[in-house]
Amino acid sequence: MVDYNPPCKKDFLSLQERRPECVLATDNEKCQACGISVYTDLEGIELAKNVSRGLRRKKTAKGILTPDLGLIKNTPSQRTGDSHHTFWYHINAEPWKIFQVI
Repeated sequence: MVDYNPPCKKDFLSLQERRPECVLATDNEKCQACGISVYTDLEGIELAKNVSRGLRRKKTAKGILTPDLGLIKNTPSQRTGDSHHTFWYHINAEPWKIFQVI
């Protein structure tokens, strides 16, 4: 989910980059905070928008992630479901260039 159309670098900032003052309790939370959330299906996006007020105004964007862009891991939760993944993109990658608002 993105704020801009077309997507830009600001849409791909991690929680750690957006809110460095944020205190996270576990190593797992700290690790995920360095990546960005992505979803594998529209159902997962709608679920996330329903449970998070801040996501409701965001636009849905679609892109195909490839290994040369970075690493992705399934990180499901009770709030966001099985569709949620965390994506850590390589420092020189520009994933916003492959996403389009749908």
